[in-house]
Amino acid sequence: MSQLPPAILFDLDDTILSAFGQAEGQWQRVVAEFIEHLAPHPPDDIVTAIQAYSRYLWADQTRHKHWRHRIGEARRHIVQNAFAELCAKAGQPAPSAELCDRIADRFNDIVAANRKMAKELARVGQVVGRQGKTRQRMSFDRSAAAQKSRTLRARAPLRPHPDRG
Repeated sequence: MSQLPPAILFDLDDTILSAFGQAEGQWQRVVAEFIEHLAPHPPDDIVTAIQAYSRYLWADQTRHKHWRHRIGEARRHIVQNAFAELCAKAGQPAPSAELCDRIADRFNDIVAANRKMAKELARVGQVVGRQGKTRQRMSFDRSAAAQKSRTLRARAPLRPHPDRG
């Protein structure tokens, strides 16, 4: 009989590993979308404050237990409190709760779109790789596809496929 491992960890909420991109990069993109509403705070300071409050929130077992099943609400809480702390230090008024919620919701939208794309990539990889069906198309929500397309264009220019000239 084979020996079983002493433990198996299931990371269902990306607290151990991040499967859908580094949070800092995602937050930078979101903050850049809202930057005209966030003056006078530099974008890097905002992202740093959000990440610091996020680490604080998730580091405590009681807080983690309270928020882990309400990730969307938790991100709203994180953004609001990160801005409250950042603005208190700078002596500036915090953005409205509505704006903070819109920022958190945008981050949630990006995470959800990335998860959908990952599932669809896995499905197509399964069909093409294992079943040999090469005429598979990927389907994404238009908003998710547009977001991913913008991200890819921002990272590197598109080049023609070498086989197609």
